[in-house]
Amino acid sequence: MDNYKRLQDNVNIWRGLANSIFISVTYTLISTYIGALTAYGFAKYKFRGNKVLFWIVLATMMLPGQLGIIGYFQEMNGLGLLDSYLSIIMPSFATPVMVYWIRQYIDAYVPNELMESARIDGCNEFKIFNKIIFPVIIPGVATQAIFTFVGCWNSFVQPSILLFSQEKFTLPILVQQMQGVYKTDYGVIYLGVTLSVIPILLLFMFCSKKILESSMAGAVKG
Repeated sequence: MDNYKRLQDNVNIWRGLANSIFISVTYTLISTYIGALTAYGFAKYKFRGNKVLFWIVLATMMLPGQLGIIGYFQEMNGLGLLDSYLSIIMPSFATPVMVYWIRQYIDAYVPNELMESARIDGCNEFKIFNKIIFPVIIPGVATQAIFTFVGCWNSFVQPSILLFSQEKFTLPILVQQMQGVYKTDYGVIYLGVTLSVIPILLLFMFCSKKILESSMAGAVKG
């Protein structure tokens, strides 16, 4: 309790927790849906340049994200989006790992006959994806959603560069601020780290079944 009191005296830890939850949940929801929709397009629509574009997506996975942080900072500055949650959330619209993983999942477990029967019944393409394909690929999507959430939750470099206002800081930034120059209160720091780990543990507790379903899909024939 003494550590908690000192923590509250120095930073608004609960505001940081709320910021991290909002950014991570929003980032994960956008990333999983758009990533799944993009993967579905690559997997089931044979258009000109399909393979070339997919190889470009794979190539972007080879580049460390830190290489583009200066250019991204300048882009956000030009758009007037610095010190806003949107600057952190915008990269969720293009996550190559999500596209790659879910495309492989769709290729393996979504037969073309499922789409063809839906078209015969009069479903349009978006309805096929939202009502038929997406429920089928939920185990794979849930697995990537967990990894995306954890990565966004633990992100430190990008928020520390793009956010300036104390009330918008995420939890990792606030915990880092507790490190002193001449003296470090480790009790306070470890309490902050513990609070930051609790949401991740809860996420794994509730979603671990989906991870197992994804990893075991197709292993046993019924």
